[in-house]
Amino acid sequence: MDVFLCAKRSGSKILVWSVETLIAEATDLPINYRQMEDFSLEKMNFFASYEDANLKSFVEHMSRVELADVSVPLILAADGSILDGMHRLAKASKLGISKVAVVQFTVDPEPLRVIELLDSGDEPSKKVLAGRERDWS
Repeated sequence: MDVFLCAKRSGSKILVWSVETLIAEATDLPINYRQMEDFSLEKMNFFASYEDANLKSFVEHMSRVELADVSVPLILAADGSILDGMHRLAKASKLGISKVAVVQFTVDPEPLRVIELLDSGDEPSKKVLAGRERDWS
């Protein structure tokens, strides 16, 4: 069974969460709405690296965009970055939806894993940002 993960860079660290855990912890957060223009779509990336930006990965992401339920709120970190919901945001953009539902943590949940980068120029590993991994223990 696949475990879906999300990761975000924070200084010299990569913070990794289980999407299932984020959803559970966000259940009681209030739902708000944000304008689509609040999100910088041109600065967001589905791919961990240039090598990952291949046709197979693109098709996989497009399938996930097509299946995305735009009525489900995006889950935002305390700093406003998206922890879960990039495919929903992409679908909302494609459909011309002007506002999306969001929930936002005031304090981020404890990450499943914290990966220290050797120096601030290091690229996150493909394993971290691929979105899926079988066993992180």
